[in-house]
Amino acid sequence: MLLRAGLTPGMQLVDVAVGTGLLADAAVRVAGDPGAVVGVDPSGQMLREARRKLSISLVQGRAEHLPLAAGCADFLTMGYALRHVEHLSTVFVEFARILRPGGTLLILEFVTPRGRASRALTWFYLGVVIPALCRRLAPSGQTDALMRYCWDTVEASATPDAIQAELAASGFTRITTMQNLGFLIAYQAQKSATGD
Repeated sequence: MLLRAGLTPGMQLVDVAVGTGLLADAAVRVAGDPGAVVGVDPSGQMLREARRKLSISLVQGRAEHLPLAAGCADFLTMGYALRHVEHLSTVFVEFARILRPGGTLLILEFVTPRGRASRALTWFYLGVVIPALCRRLAPSGQTDALMRYCWDTVEASATPDAIQAELAASGFTRITTMQNLGFLIAYQAQKSATGD
């Protein structure tokens, strides 16, 4: 998705809600330079985990108020964390502040499938298959609760139409979506080239 969205070597990227660093790691491989990627997360524990895996700059902060200079990034990503944001408009305005004119925003997220069969299959995958794999590969008494929480946040999240409307209201243009497997969605948008 990073390549498809236009990430190339030489670009500066900010990964918001970096978590354990999976998306940031992919960005480093595309950009070719760990110095080109900055990870931001509100959790010190997640930042410590990312620091063990990556040699990128890591900053503690929230999506609503990023502790970064205006116009510092050509590319901004957020992977599977948008559903945890309370006010989309606040976050999208902040994302626009961080991006340079013409910069790209890429958000990866889960989405509730529309059809009854797709919804049932997704629930089975996220609620049964993934927890079973997690219990087998990394036993934890919290696996079932975490997967229930994941599904609950997906069901309660804003619709793709609402997210696209908020992106447009926040000044983003060329807004597109791509949905895969019925429950994964990518939002791509661009900050106006004039910086408006």
